[in-house]
Amino acid sequence: YETIDEVQVVGIGATADYGGFVGGLVNVITKSGANIFHGSLTGTYNDGRFYWKRYGSRTTNYTYFLDYDYQTSATFSGPIKKEKLFFFLAGGYMAKKYNYEDISGYTFKRPNYYAKFDYLLKNNTITLLWNSNPAKYDSFTQYNPLSWSTMPSTNHAFLGSWQSILSEVTLFNIRSAVYIDSI
Repeated sequence: YETIDEVQVVGIGATADYGGFVGGLVNVITKSGANIFHGSLTGTYNDGRFYWKRYGSRTTNYTYFLDYDYQTSATFSGPIKKEKLFFFLAGGYMAKKYNYEDISGYTFKRPNYYAKFDYLLKNNTITLLWNSNPAKYDSFTQYNPLSWSTMPSTNHAFLGSWQSILSEVTLFNIRSAVYIDSI
């Protein structure tokens, strides 16, 4: 769903913000609320006729494709208190219906939820963020043990951040995050 505001790719010669490391970094900046209310609705549907079909492999003969998949999302953001406290909420849902040997007709479903709150003080910003994918484990992997990358699980991520502008050239930022995954 539409939670990403900006993606930055930082390479060799990163600024002091990143500790002057040598390597690469992808920094994803999520959307925040603003002083006006805003929302969006999106959806996509892909019919199975548009998918690549694989007939056989080096180790086994099989036909693999999806009958369909679709994704929907909605966002809503705005002020709780103008110029001070903002929210950004998002939710999404995806479903894929498989047509693959023993799991033909199986539909993988996964909801997603996201909430972000920003509190602006004079030279400080406090951010709280929650992201959740509350799908439940099911018997999908017993049919296709190679599908671990798409296996449903319940997970939640929480982030707290405090950023303070100490002077024109000094920024203080502390963050803490927790990720909980259960299968």
